[in-house]
Amino acid sequence: LWPRKVICSGVTLGGATQIPAYLNLMCAEFIQQLPQVSYTEYLVQAVHNKLLYGACHGLDLQLTDNFQGSIVNLATSDLSEFDADWSGGLRLKNGRMVSIVHQYDRHPELERVLLARLESNKERKAAANAFAGVGSQL
Repeated sequence: LWPRKVICSGVTLGGATQIPAYLNLMCAEFIQQLPQVSYTEYLVQAVHNKLLYGACHGLDLQLTDNFQGSIVNLATSDLSEFDADWSGGLRLKNGRMVSIVHQYDRHPELERVLLARLESNKERKAAANAFAGVGSQL
């Protein structure tokens, strides 16, 4: 895949037909590669990127960066693309609110602010927990 950018598999969105098709392709790749890839770190990430950059899968893909989409990945961000005031959530400098923030834990102060905001609203916290499938762990 080098020199292409590695795309995180942590947040993958799609329609009711797209996601099952994507998962079927992922599973087929895993089965094809077993047993030589058993216990391989980052295997899901590798297969995800192989599918994204492969042309023969038939999926209608739309990749976005932190400036375009409603999802941001903060693993390699220095947060310069965002407004410095996080009290109301994470907002791009162009004013657009971010809907999904992936890997916010890479920035401890941002993590503290976002989790405190979530804690302050029990209804929002319950919805986030239900969506994340973690019950009442947050």
